[in-house]
Amino acid sequence: MGGGAESVGVEAVATVSCNMAKPSANRTRHIMLYVSLVLAGVVATIAAVWIPTLIGGPGQMVFGKGEYAPDDLLKVGFFATLLIGGLAVGLNFVIQARIQEEYDALKEATEVEQVAPTPPRPTSSTQTEQQWRIAENERRGLRFVSRLEFERDEDEEGPDTRAAALYVGEEFQQSNNLWFRRAALEYEGGASIDLKIAVLYGDESWQRGSEEHVAQRRRGRPVHVEKAIDTPFMRRALAQSDYAVCLGLASSEMSGLAQLNEELSDHRAVNLCRAVANLRLKETEYVRGVGLGYARSSTELEDMATRQRAIVVVGVDVIGNLYVSDLVRSVAQLITLNGVKFADYSRGVETYSVFKEVTLGAYTGARNVRTVDGNDDSFLVLKEPEN
Repeated sequence: MGGGAESVGVEAVATVSCNMAKPSANRTRHIMLYVSLVLAGVVATIAAVWIPTLIGGPGQMVFGKGEYAPDDLLKVGFFATLLIGGLAVGLNFVIQARIQEEYDALKEATEVEQVAPTPPRPTSSTQTEQQWRIAENERRGLRFVSRLEFERDEDEEGPDTRAAALYVGEEFQQSNNLWFRRAALEYEGGASIDLKIAVLYGDESWQRGSEEHVAQRRRGRPVHVEKAIDTPFMRRALAQSDYAVCLGLASSEMSGLAQLNEELSDHRAVNLCRAVANLRLKETEYVRGVGLGYARSSTELEDMATRQRAIVVVGVDVIGNLYVSDLVRSVAQLITLNGVKFADYSRGVETYSVFKEVTLGAYTGARNVRTVDGNDDSFLVLKEPEN
Protein backbone atom coordinates (compact mmCIF):
# COMPACT_ATOMS: atom_id res chain seq x y z
CA MET A 1 0.00 0.00 0.00
CA GLY A 2 1.12 3.56 -0.60
CA GLY A 3 1.74 3.64 -4.36
CA GLY A 4 4.99 1.77 -5.00
CA ALA A 5 7.63 0.09 -2.87
CA GLU A 6 10.70 1.84 -4.30
CA SER A 7 9.63 5.37 -3.32
CA VAL A 8 8.54 4.20 0.13
CA GLY A 9 12.00 2.82 0.83
CA VAL A 10 13.76 6.00 -0.23
CA GLU A 11 11.40 8.14 1.86
CA ALA A 12 12.01 5.97 4.91
CA VAL A 13 15.80 6.41 4.70
CA ALA A 14 15.50 10.15 4.18
CA THR A 15 13.11 10.51 7.11
CA VAL A 16 15.45 8.71 9.51
CA SER A 17 18.50 10.79 8.57
CA CYS A 18 16.56 14.05 8.71
CA ASN A 19 15.06 13.28 12.11
CA MET A 20 18.53 12.64 13.55
CA ALA A 21 19.56 16.18 12.65
CA LYS A 22 16.33 17.87 13.68
CA PRO A 23 16.56 18.11 17.52
CA SER A 24 19.76 20.22 17.70
CA ALA A 25 18.74 22.33 14.70
CA ASN A 26 15.31 22.98 16.17
CA ARG A 27 16.78 23.84 19.60
CA THR A 28 19.16 26.38 18.06
CA ARG A 29 16.37 27.86 15.97
CA HIS A 30 14.13 28.20 19.03
CA ILE A 31 16.84 29.86 21.12
CA MET A 32 17.59 32.35 18.35
CA LEU A 33 13.88 33.04 17.89
CA TYR A 34 13.27 33.61 21.60
CA VAL A 35 16.33 35.85 22.04
CA SER A 36 15.23 37.87 19.00
CA LEU A 37 11.74 38.26 20.43
CA VAL A 38 13.05 39.42 23.80
CA LEU A 39 15.35 41.96 22.17
CA ALA A 40 12.51 43.11 19.95
CA GLY A 41 10.38 43.63 23.05
CA VAL A 42 13.10 45.64 24.75
CA VAL A 43 13.70 47.82 21.70
CA ALA A 44 9.96 48.30 21.11
CA THR A 45 9.33 49.30 24.74
CA ILE A 46 12.29 51.69 24.89
CA ALA A 47 11.20 53.26 21.61
CA ALA A 48 7.59 53.56 22.77
CA VAL A 49 8.49 55.14 26.13
CA TRP A 50 11.81 56.88 25.62
CA ILE A 51 11.06 58.75 22.40
CA PRO A 52 7.82 60.39 23.66
CA THR A 53 9.52 61.39 26.94
CA LEU A 54 12.37 62.96 25.03
CA ILE A 55 9.92 64.96 22.98
CA GLY A 56 7.74 66.36 25.73
CA GLY A 57 7.60 64.19 28.85
CA PRO A 58 9.47 64.50 32.15
CA GLY A 59 11.78 61.72 31.04
CA GLN A 60 13.65 64.27 28.95
CA MET A 61 15.04 65.66 32.23
CA VAL A 62 16.57 62.35 33.36
CA PHE A 63 20.03 63.70 32.51
CA GLY A 64 19.21 67.07 33.96
CA LYS A 65 17.76 70.30 32.65
CA GLY A 66 18.95 73.73 33.57
CA GLU A 67 19.71 73.74 37.27
CA TYR A 68 17.78 70.53 37.87
CA ALA A 69 19.50 67.14 38.03
CA PRO A 70 17.70 64.02 39.38
CA ASP A 71 19.55 61.94 41.93
CA ASP A 72 21.18 58.65 40.95
CA LEU A 73 18.35 56.53 42.42
CA LEU A 74 15.79 58.14 40.11
CA LYS A 75 18.07 57.67 37.12
CA VAL A 76 18.64 54.00 37.91
CA GLY A 77 14.93 53.46 38.59
CA PHE A 78 13.96 55.08 35.30
CA PHE A 79 16.23 52.92 33.16
CA ALA A 80 15.63 49.77 35.23
CA THR A 81 11.86 49.97 34.84
CA LEU A 82 12.30 50.71 31.15
CA LEU A 83 14.43 47.59 30.77
CA ILE A 84 12.11 45.41 32.89
CA GLY A 85 9.14 46.58 30.87
CA GLY A 86 10.96 45.71 27.66
CA LEU A 87 11.85 42.26 28.96
CA ALA A 88 8.23 41.69 29.95
CA VAL A 89 7.04 42.60 26.48
CA GLY A 90 9.72 40.39 24.92
CA LEU A 91 8.79 37.46 27.13
CA ASN A 92 5.15 37.93 26.18
CA PHE A 93 6.21 37.66 22.52
CA VAL A 94 8.04 34.43 23.39
CA ILE A 95 5.00 32.96 25.15
CA GLN A 96 2.76 33.77 22.19
CA ALA A 97 5.27 32.21 19.78
CA ARG A 98 5.44 29.08 21.93
CA ILE A 99 1.64 28.80 22.08
CA GLN A 100 1.49 29.05 18.26
CA GLU A 101 4.23 26.41 17.87
CA GLU A 102 2.46 23.97 20.19
CA TYR A 103 -0.85 24.51 18.41
CA ASP A 104 0.74 23.99 14.99
CA ALA A 105 2.52 20.83 16.21
CA LEU A 106 -0.72 19.40 17.60
CA LYS A 107 -2.60 20.25 14.41
CA GLU A 108 0.09 18.61 12.28
CA ALA A 109 0.12 15.47 14.46
CA THR A 110 -3.68 15.27 14.24
CA GLU A 111 -3.62 15.62 10.45
CA VAL A 112 -0.89 13.00 10.13
CA GLU A 113 -2.96 10.56 12.21
CA GLN A 114 -6.09 11.32 10.19
CA VAL A 115 -4.50 10.19 6.92
CA ALA A 116 -1.93 7.64 8.12
CA PRO A 117 -2.23 4.17 6.53
CA THR A 118 -3.23 1.19 8.61
CA PRO A 119 -0.06 -0.25 10.15
CA PRO A 120 0.84 -3.83 9.23
CA ARG A 121 -0.36 -6.62 11.48
CA PRO A 122 2.33 -7.71 13.95
CA THR A 123 3.57 -11.24 13.40
CA SER A 124 2.75 -12.02 17.02
CA SER A 125 -0.93 -11.11 16.56
CA THR A 126 -3.51 -13.88 16.66
CA GLN A 127 -5.95 -11.82 14.58
CA THR A 128 -6.50 -12.24 10.87
CA GLU A 129 -5.43 -9.42 8.58
CA GLN A 130 -9.01 -8.23 8.28
CA GLN A 131 -9.65 -8.41 12.03
CA TRP A 132 -6.50 -6.36 12.59
CA ARG A 133 -7.61 -3.70 10.09
CA ILE A 134 -11.06 -3.45 11.66
CA ALA A 135 -9.54 -3.07 15.13
CA GLU A 136 -7.22 -0.33 13.85
CA ASN A 137 -10.13 1.46 12.17
CA GLU A 138 -12.08 1.40 15.42
CA ARG A 139 -9.05 2.72 17.30
CA ARG A 140 -9.03 5.67 14.88
CA GLY A 141 -12.67 6.35 15.61
CA LEU A 142 -14.25 4.65 12.60
CA ARG A 143 -17.50 2.90 13.50
CA PHE A 144 -19.53 0.25 11.71
CA VAL A 145 -22.62 1.91 10.25
CA SER A 146 -24.07 -0.49 7.69
CA ARG A 147 -23.67 -3.51 5.49
CA LEU A 148 -23.67 -2.69 1.78
CA GLU A 149 -24.55 -4.83 -1.22
CA PHE A 150 -23.00 -3.62 -4.47
CA GLU A 151 -24.66 -4.85 -7.64
CA ARG A 152 -22.48 -5.75 -10.58
CA ASP A 153 -22.62 -3.32 -13.52
CA GLU A 154 -23.24 -4.70 -17.00
CA ASP A 155 -19.62 -4.13 -18.04
CA GLU A 156 -18.15 -5.69 -14.88
CA GLU A 157 -17.18 -9.29 -14.36
CA GLY A 158 -17.63 -11.23 -11.13
CA PRO A 159 -20.52 -12.12 -8.82
CA ASP A 160 -23.86 -10.34 -9.12
CA THR A 161 -23.40 -8.68 -5.74
CA ARG A 162 -20.47 -7.80 -3.50
CA ALA A 163 -21.10 -7.53 0.24
CA ALA A 164 -19.05 -5.17 2.39
CA ALA A 165 -19.18 -3.66 5.87
CA LEU A 166 -18.91 0.13 5.91
CA TYR A 167 -16.91 1.81 8.70
CA VAL A 168 -17.18 5.59 8.91
CA GLY A 169 -15.23 8.23 10.83
CA GLU A 170 -16.24 11.68 11.96
CA GLU A 171 -16.43 14.68 9.66
CA PHE A 172 -13.60 17.18 10.05
CA GLN A 173 -13.52 20.80 9.00
CA GLN A 174 -9.81 21.08 8.26
CA SER A 175 -10.16 24.75 7.33
CA ASN A 176 -12.98 27.12 6.45
CA ASN A 177 -13.55 25.47 3.07
CA LEU A 178 -11.98 22.01 3.39
CA TRP A 179 -14.18 19.13 4.55
CA PHE A 180 -12.65 15.71 5.29
CA ARG A 181 -13.87 12.26 6.26
CA ARG A 182 -12.29 8.85 6.44
CA ALA A 183 -14.07 5.56 5.85
CA ALA A 184 -13.32 1.92 5.08
CA LEU A 185 -15.04 -0.93 3.28
CA GLU A 186 -14.30 -4.46 4.44
CA TYR A 187 -15.50 -7.03 1.91
CA GLU A 188 -16.47 -10.60 2.54
CA GLY A 189 -13.48 -12.59 1.40
CA GLY A 190 -10.88 -10.20 2.82
CA ALA A 191 -10.64 -7.38 0.27
CA SER A 192 -10.56 -3.88 1.72
CA ILE A 193 -10.49 -0.22 0.73
CA ASP A 194 -9.57 2.76 2.86
CA LEU A 195 -11.09 6.08 1.73
CA LYS A 196 -9.79 9.56 2.57
CA ILE A 197 -12.32 12.00 1.19
CA ALA A 198 -11.38 15.67 0.84
CA VAL A 199 -13.88 18.24 -0.44
CA LEU A 200 -12.94 21.82 -1.28
CA TYR A 201 -16.09 23.93 -1.43
CA GLY A 202 -17.37 27.48 -1.08
CA ASP A 203 -14.48 29.87 -1.61
CA GLU A 204 -12.32 26.94 -2.78
CA SER A 205 -14.74 25.54 -5.40
CA TRP A 206 -14.38 25.70 -9.17
CA GLN A 207 -14.69 29.13 -10.78
CA ARG A 208 -18.01 29.27 -12.61
CA GLY A 209 -17.56 28.00 -16.17
CA SER A 210 -13.84 27.27 -15.71
CA GLU A 211 -12.14 23.91 -16.08
CA GLU A 212 -8.80 25.12 -14.69
CA HIS A 213 -9.39 27.74 -12.00
CA VAL A 214 -10.69 27.85 -8.46
CA ALA A 215 -12.74 30.83 -7.28
CA GLN A 216 -10.90 31.86 -4.06
CA ARG A 217 -12.74 35.16 -3.72
CA ARG A 218 -10.84 35.79 -0.48
CA ARG A 219 -7.78 36.45 -2.68
CA GLY A 220 -9.80 38.73 -4.90
CA ARG A 221 -9.06 36.62 -7.97
CA PRO A 222 -9.25 33.00 -9.18
CA VAL A 223 -6.21 30.76 -8.76
CA HIS A 224 -5.15 27.73 -10.77
CA VAL A 225 -6.42 24.39 -9.50
CA GLU A 226 -2.82 23.17 -9.14
CA LYS A 227 -2.14 25.92 -6.62
CA ALA A 228 -5.45 25.39 -4.83
CA ILE A 229 -4.77 21.73 -3.99
CA ASP A 230 -1.08 22.18 -3.22
CA THR A 231 -1.51 22.24 0.57
CA PRO A 232 0.27 20.29 3.33
CA PHE A 233 -2.90 18.39 4.20
CA MET A 234 -3.64 17.32 0.62
CA ARG A 235 -0.02 16.28 0.16
CA ARG A 236 -0.14 14.13 3.30
CA ALA A 237 -3.47 12.56 2.38
CA LEU A 238 -2.41 11.52 -1.12
CA ALA A 239 1.15 10.55 -0.21
CA GLN A 240 -0.33 8.00 2.22
CA SER A 241 -2.69 6.52 -0.42
CA ASP A 242 -2.34 4.01 -3.24
CA TYR A 243 -4.59 5.92 -5.64
CA ALA A 244 -6.06 9.40 -6.11
CA VAL A 245 -9.57 9.48 -7.56
CA CYS A 246 -10.64 12.96 -8.74
CA LEU A 247 -14.34 13.72 -9.19
CA GLY A 248 -15.52 16.36 -11.62
CA LEU A 249 -18.71 18.28 -10.76
CA ALA A 250 -20.55 21.12 -12.49
CA SER A 251 -23.27 23.27 -10.96
CA SER A 252 -26.84 23.76 -12.13
CA GLU A 253 -25.83 27.18 -13.54
CA MET A 254 -26.13 26.43 -17.22
CA SER A 255 -23.44 27.75 -19.56
CA GLY A 256 -25.13 26.72 -22.79
CA LEU A 257 -26.29 23.22 -23.65
CA ALA A 258 -26.56 20.53 -20.98
CA GLN A 259 -23.97 18.55 -22.93
CA LEU A 260 -21.48 21.37 -22.45
CA ASN A 261 -21.96 21.27 -18.69
CA GLU A 262 -21.41 17.51 -18.67
CA GLU A 263 -18.25 18.00 -20.71
CA LEU A 264 -17.18 20.67 -18.22
CA SER A 265 -17.42 18.14 -15.38
CA ASP A 266 -15.24 15.73 -17.42
CA HIS A 267 -12.64 18.41 -18.12
CA ARG A 268 -12.56 19.32 -14.44
CA ALA A 269 -12.10 15.69 -13.40
CA VAL A 270 -9.18 15.21 -15.79
CA ASN A 271 -7.53 18.55 -14.99
CA LEU A 272 -7.80 17.77 -11.29
CA CYS A 273 -6.04 14.45 -12.02
CA ARG A 274 -3.43 16.33 -14.03
CA ALA A 275 -2.83 18.75 -11.14
CA VAL A 276 -2.29 15.80 -8.78
CA ALA A 277 0.16 14.27 -11.25
CA ASN A 278 1.97 17.52 -12.13
CA LEU A 279 2.51 18.19 -8.41
CA ARG A 280 3.94 14.65 -8.11
CA LEU A 281 1.37 13.85 -5.43
CA LYS A 282 0.71 10.61 -7.33
CA GLU A 283 2.12 8.93 -10.41
CA THR A 284 -0.21 9.01 -13.44
CA GLU A 285 -0.61 5.23 -13.21
CA TYR A 286 -2.38 5.68 -9.87
CA VAL A 287 -4.75 8.50 -10.82
CA ARG A 288 -8.34 8.19 -12.06
CA GLY A 289 -10.89 10.82 -13.04
CA VAL A 290 -14.66 10.45 -12.66
CA GLY A 291 -17.10 12.90 -14.30
CA LEU A 292 -20.52 13.02 -12.63
CA GLY A 293 -22.06 15.74 -14.82
CA TYR A 294 -23.98 18.78 -13.61
CA ALA A 295 -26.36 19.28 -10.68
CA ARG A 296 -29.99 19.08 -11.81
CA SER A 297 -31.48 20.97 -8.86
CA SER A 298 -31.33 24.68 -9.60
CA THR A 299 -30.65 27.12 -6.79
CA GLU A 300 -30.80 30.87 -6.34
CA LEU A 301 -28.30 30.75 -3.49
CA GLU A 302 -24.71 31.47 -4.51
CA ASP A 303 -23.34 29.39 -1.63
CA MET A 304 -25.28 26.32 -2.79
CA ALA A 305 -24.21 26.86 -6.40
CA THR A 306 -20.54 26.94 -5.40
CA ARG A 307 -20.99 23.73 -3.41
CA GLN A 308 -22.48 22.05 -6.48
CA ARG A 309 -19.15 22.61 -8.24
CA ALA A 310 -17.02 21.47 -5.31
CA ILE A 311 -13.60 19.90 -5.81
CA VAL A 312 -13.54 16.30 -4.60
CA VAL A 313 -10.36 14.22 -4.27
CA VAL A 314 -10.38 10.75 -2.71
CA GLY A 315 -7.23 9.04 -1.53
CA VAL A 316 -7.69 5.26 -1.77
CA ASP A 317 -5.76 2.37 -0.23
CA VAL A 318 -6.56 -0.99 -1.75
CA ILE A 319 -6.16 -4.56 -0.56
CA GLY A 320 -7.40 -6.88 -3.27
CA ASN A 321 -9.32 -5.15 -6.05
CA LEU A 322 -11.74 -2.23 -5.91
CA TYR A 323 -14.43 -1.54 -8.48
CA VAL A 324 -14.73 2.17 -9.22
CA SER A 325 -18.51 1.78 -9.04
CA ASP A 326 -18.24 0.69 -5.38
CA LEU A 327 -16.12 3.73 -4.62
CA VAL A 328 -18.53 6.19 -6.27
CA ARG A 329 -21.57 4.68 -4.55
CA SER A 330 -19.83 4.71 -1.17
CA VAL A 331 -18.52 8.27 -1.46
CA ALA A 332 -22.01 9.39 -2.49
CA GLN A 333 -23.27 8.25 0.93
CA LEU A 334 -20.29 9.55 2.88
CA ILE A 335 -20.25 13.18 1.73
CA THR A 336 -22.88 14.90 3.84
CA LEU A 337 -22.16 18.50 2.83
CA ASN A 338 -25.38 20.27 1.97
CA GLY A 339 -25.49 20.87 -1.80
CA VAL A 340 -23.14 17.99 -2.75
CA LYS A 341 -25.44 15.08 -3.56
CA PHE A 342 -24.14 12.69 -6.19
CA ALA A 343 -27.58 11.28 -6.97
CA ASP A 344 -28.65 14.79 -8.04
CA TYR A 345 -26.05 15.01 -10.82
CA SER A 346 -26.94 14.35 -14.43
CA ARG A 347 -24.83 11.21 -14.64
CA GLY A 348 -25.39 10.24 -11.02
CA VAL A 349 -23.78 7.18 -9.49
CA GLU A 350 -24.60 4.87 -12.39
CA THR A 351 -23.63 6.47 -15.73
CA TYR A 352 -20.54 8.53 -14.86
CA SER A 353 -17.45 8.75 -17.07
CA VAL A 354 -14.14 7.26 -15.95
CA PHE A 355 -10.78 8.53 -17.23
CA LYS A 356 -7.34 6.99 -17.09
CA GLU A 357 -3.99 7.62 -18.79
CA VAL A 358 -3.96 11.29 -17.78
CA THR A 359 -0.61 12.62 -18.92
CA LEU A 360 1.59 15.26 -17.33
CA GLY A 361 1.69 18.72 -18.83
CA ALA A 362 -0.86 21.19 -20.19
CA TYR A 363 -4.35 21.42 -18.74
CA THR A 364 -6.38 20.38 -21.77
CA GLY A 365 -9.20 18.64 -19.91
CA ALA A 366 -10.66 15.37 -21.14
CA ARG A 367 -9.74 16.07 -24.75
CA ASN A 368 -7.68 13.21 -26.16
CA VAL A 369 -8.00 11.24 -22.90
CA ARG A 370 -9.47 7.79 -23.33
CA THR A 371 -12.73 7.15 -21.46
CA VAL A 372 -13.94 3.93 -19.91
CA ASP A 373 -13.85 0.77 -22.01
CA GLY A 374 -16.09 -2.04 -20.84
CA ASN A 375 -13.48 -4.60 -21.91
CA ASP A 376 -10.67 -2.97 -19.94
CA ASP A 377 -10.71 -3.90 -16.26
CA SER A 378 -7.87 -1.47 -15.56
CA PHE A 379 -10.41 1.32 -15.93
CA LEU A 380 -13.09 -0.19 -13.74
CA VAL A 381 -10.90 -1.86 -11.13
CA LEU A 382 -8.27 -0.33 -8.87
CA LYS A 383 -5.84 -3.15 -8.20
CA GLU A 384 -3.64 -3.47 -5.14
CA PRO A 385 -0.19 -2.12 -6.07
CA GLU A 386 2.56 -4.68 -6.14
CA ASN A 387 5.01 -4.13 -3.30
